[in-house]
Amino acid sequence: MTVDKTQQSREETREELAETLEALAHKADVKGRAKVSAQRAVAQTKERVDPRAAAIGLGAVGVAVLLLLLRKRRNR
Repeated sequence: MTVDKTQQSREETREELAETLEALAHKADVKGRAKVSAQRAVAQTKERVDPRAAAIGLGAVGVAVLLLLLRKRRNR
């Protein structure tokens, strides 16, 4: 092997090693991957949920809580 080919081979090996280390670092970053996964899930949920339906559901829960509180107050 000539000097040029040896140097080229070393450079290729270094690049491959750097890619492998980067992939391993990404795989080892469980917290970071979980955060990204959670962000994706939130974004997908926001896309699926109709804001009007969410407001109606929240309003219904509020009315139910209010009725329960009024009922509890009457029974005292």
